[in-house]
Amino acid sequence: MIAVEYGDRGIRANAVAPGVIETDILEGMVPDSRATLASYGPAHPLGRVGQPHEIAEIVAFLASPASAFMTGTLVTADGGFTAI
Repeated sequence: MIAVEYGDRGIRANAVAPGVIETDILEGMVPDSRATLASYGPAHPLGRVGQPHEIAEIVAFLASPASAFMTGTLVTADGGFTAI
């Protein structure tokens, strides 16, 4: 594991596991991609799908000094979907 092998060199290894995020990924794959994405919202405890900026903020935090003591961590950002 990178976090264990390289931690003493100041290298941190973290990951982000996003849930359903409102992007253009379904564009051209389904007839109404926006409606399809929106239909996933009620399945989440937060009642909506995520926004790209919400994942970007997590990544920015992990890249910042504020997370200097974090390594070997998986941050799940899925609107609570895996909690149910």
